[in-house]
Amino acid sequence: MSNSKSLLLFLIAIAIFLLPSSSYSNNNAITAMSEVNNNDKDNDSIKNDSDNCPDIPNPTQADQDNDGIGDPCDPDITTITLAPVAEGTLYSGRVAYGSSSTSSMSGCEDVHVGTVIREGIELFQSNCWDACVINNSYGIIEFDISSLSSLVTGTFTAELMLYGTSGNGGIYVTSLTEDSEKQTLSISMRMYEGEYIGNLSVVPVDYTPKLHYIDVTDALNDDLLLLSSNSYSGFYLSPQRDTVYVPGVGHPCYYGANANFYTSSDGSTKAPKLRISTTNAIKLPDLLAKSVKCPNTFKNGKSAIVNTVIKNIGKANSTHSKVSFYLSGNDNKSVDGDELLGKRNIKTIKKNKSTTIHFKWKVNETPGTYYIKTVCDSENNVIESNEENNISVSKQITIN
Repeated sequence: MSNSKSLLLFLIAIAIFLLPSSSYSNNNAITAMSEVNNNDKDNDSIKNDSDNCPDIPNPTQADQDNDGIGDPCDPDITTITLAPVAEGTLYSGRVAYGSSSTSSMSGCEDVHVGTVIREGIELFQSNCWDACVINNSYGIIEFDISSLSSLVTGTFTAELMLYGTSGNGGIYVTSLTEDSEKQTLSISMRMYEGEYIGNLSVVPVDYTPKLHYIDVTDALNDDLLLLSSNSYSGFYLSPQRDTVYVPGVGHPCYYGANANFYTSSDGSTKAPKLRISTTNAIKLPDLLAKSVKCPNTFKNGKSAIVNTVIKNIGKANSTHSKVSFYLSGNDNKSVDGDELLGKRNIKTIKKNKSTTIHFKWKVNETPGTYYIKTVCDSENNVIESNEENNISVSKQITIN
């Protein structure tokens, strides 16, 4: 087969794959949610009037004590949110000239062969032997669960939470084996060593950023049993493979879903999370960004002091952490797109105690009206009982 014919068939296969499909399977309780929905203010696909936790996403409507209050909103339920300790993409690619008449790369002249680790979480698959092209990309996420040693089986639920875009097929979610978790983000890692959890179903060719949830309770239970030898719980994401047969070609091409999920570097509101809700009391700190105090007016070229009060409202002392200061054009409880002004260290805060952090800022900004935001535990150094109350916003300020 000539190079030009191989390329043509490859492009035809891609075009066939991109055609919208009428249905995709949904093999597990995973929910995709749109960014904006006035009837669903927490975007968990449950309308406000029917939602047992209308302010915090609870797509499964979990209510362990059956009191009508969803677990994330229930003061009798401890909710723990863990940030990843490792996240990334394992990519392997092989592009060659020539043609192959077998289900391997024999007969192709290699021009690129390799496996690399990439930042971000990206998924796709494109294998077409006749066109001599292989591209595979898998996402990896890992959490440190050493703080969960007191969890008791049957007293908690756990969800893996992802935010991002996906389309053209499903995404498999698999829990990593103990050996694989020790090799996370290593090119020597064998991707298929794990236990299948579920299939994330997506709308074809819909690349709107959404929140995705999957129940990983059983996987976390299994990992906790191995806590004495391995303190991590890891997951990998792989694209569901579709087979496309091209007329006149003896061997099929295989394609997988395209997906991109945000990571911790994109901010806490979009980062992957492992959220655990439990009736088994675990003593954890909870850092609250209580207030931001500053002058009403700032002058360019001059320095000013911004104060923020951080209180530990949890049931245990906190470890060392950082607080970040941002300049924003809005008063939302988010720092996405805001300007980082600087960071300050916070020492241990005892439970039920507060500390005031002073930040000296030399102003050099476009004149206008702004807000100053502070984010406590901005680098996720502290495992807290509640990760949703770490941002505080000042009153509106003016910069001249």
